[in-house]
Amino acid sequence: MLLSRRLFLRRAGAATVAVAGTAVAAHAAPVRTPDERIAAAIDEIKAAMVEKHVGWRVQVQNTEVRPVNGQTGEQLAPCRHAVLIYASKERYGPEEAGWFVNYVDDRQTA
Repeated sequence: MLLSRRLFLRRAGAATVAVAGTAVAAHAAPVRTPDERIAAAIDEIKAAMVEKHVGWRVQVQNTEVRPVNGQTGEQLAPCRHAVLIYASKERYGPEEAGWFVNYVDDRQTA
């Protein structure tokens, strides 16, 4: 006779289930912060780009843009976060390739 999950839980009792739950939780992946997950993703993508484009230069830029208070010089909270993974067989960077363009945000001019 096959045991259903419900019947198994009734027969096994709460103590057995608690021990099994603890064992499963011990093998769960650790919780990573958003910064750790972004760093891991960047590493994985960069490795794939290096493998795909053998001999090319692969550059990574992970930048938070923080405005500066003009009167106090204090850096404010970030307003943009950009990740650029750039591969090129040429010896120039993304700036020379025209990848960076500053657009005025309508909210800043209002």
